[in-house]
Amino acid sequence: GSAAGIDLLLELFDSTITAHLLPLVRRPEKGRRKLKLFNPNAMADFESYVEDRGEALLKGKDASLKVREFQVGIGYLTYQVHADEKGRILRAWSPGNGMLAELEGFEGWIPEGVAPDGIEELEVEISGPAGKLAGTLSRPRGAAKVPAVLILSGSGPQDRHGNRVKGKGALEEFAAAAPDAGLYRELARGLSASGVASLRVDDRGCGKSDGEFARARLSDLQADGAAALVFLRARPDLGALGLIGHDEGALLGMGLLEKDSAVKALLLLSAPAGTLDEILLSRAERQLREQGMKDEALEDLIAGQKRVFAGILASGEDFMEIDERRIFVGWLRDRFKRNPGELLSRVKVPLAAFHGGKDRDIPPSHLEQLQKLRPDMETRRFEGLDHVFYTGDRQVSEVNLNALV
Repeated sequence: GSAAGIDLLLELFDSTITAHLLPLVRRPEKGRRKLKLFNPNAMADFESYVEDRGEALLKGKDASLKVREFQVGIGYLTYQVHADEKGRILRAWSPGNGMLAELEGFEGWIPEGVAPDGIEELEVEISGPAGKLAGTLSRPRGAAKVPAVLILSGSGPQDRHGNRVKGKGALEEFAAAAPDAGLYRELARGLSASGVASLRVDDRGCGKSDGEFARARLSDLQADGAAALVFLRARPDLGALGLIGHDEGALLGMGLLEKDSAVKALLLLSAPAGTLDEILLSRAERQLREQGMKDEALEDLIAGQKRVFAGILASGEDFMEIDERRIFVGWLRDRFKRNPGELLSRVKVPLAAFHGGKDRDIPPSHLEQLQKLRPDMETRRFEGLDHVFYTGDRQVSEVNLNALV
């Protein structure tokens, strides 16, 4: 409720939303408080709520700060607000429309909930092929020896929590920092609460990890995963090991199992059933049709893209000139050649696969294809959830977490 916080929100939201939001965060109460508000523009009442979600951390590059986190629902929009002990609003964003405002001096700070009672989170460093890999080991507090899983992240430069970040190595052109996702953190804490430890790691060249993400081949990322398994196996407080692979991480998990027979189980989240070129072409065609592109123009565009992909496959170079730009294609070629069906047929450990029914990155038809390849695999489709198993208010689904545990 400070002047700085009010000024921030006045710039971010229109006058109607500001008038409703500010009183809600000025007088917080524990738990969720339902309210009925009046919209003078529409001349109608509508439902709202404010929920005090407790302590959280805002983490910057070199510092962190304890804050209070609020979730505010106003009509069909949800707002996440972080305020410090002085009442200053440091960060506010609406996942529904992508608005993000940060108080000066707190740009790029990422919110992270404080670990619940009974869970300890340890900052760890792993010796990887390209230098240090930084991560978080979550485990039940006080437990003597527990099983553990390694969480393998999806494609693109990500930190240990599942946030898209700017990886070192000229990735800024396509990897802008985004609001907090937190899928891997929520998975880790759900597992720790059930007696299973987990390790999640910043991708090489991302967060606090060394290396250069921009030139990482799929084999390099798999080697990083192998190094993390060596780290886990060396800890006396951890027992049997399993893998959880999300998106591209599912492919990395299958590849690791080919060379590591000691891993006991694999869980696939939003796993692809086809090669990356097939996925990209199918996604492009679907999106362009939805935008109203005519068949003839669409066929020409897809044919041109196929020629580019064929050139990448035929070339033995890691860099190519495409549309007058020098692009690293080593990772793309690896993904074009990595066939999930072939990999899955060679996996000998117990398997399960989860998929969101509203996944537009890798549609749920991929889950059906994987199930045909491995009828012995347990599968779950969660209607209403997207690629990162978010609900409509952009929270990781409790139903999915409970099923995973």
